[in-house]
Amino acid sequence: MAVVFAETLASLDIPQGAFQLVHGDVEVAESLVDHPATPAAGFTGSLRVGRALFDRAAARDTPIPVFAEMGSVNPAFVLPEALESRAKR
Repeated sequence: MAVVFAETLASLDIPQGAFQLVHGDVEVAESLVDHPATPAAGFTGSLRVGRALFDRAAARDTPIPVFAEMGSVNPAFVLPEALESRAKR
């Protein structure tokens, strides 16, 4: 999904780097939330880590928003009609 998202942004002439997917330990995410150049954060993952990032973001000198989806399963559905009409062959 991240590749598709990045390709879509590129096709819309949105600057490269506007979207980043970061995998790592909670310390990596915390350092990004703490960085003064970070204006907002998005997170998908566990409630424990999401809450920790939210708390850090709120504790900054200038708090930033955290857009989080925590602790659920997000299935992606491809309907047969969409697959038939849009699949690359």
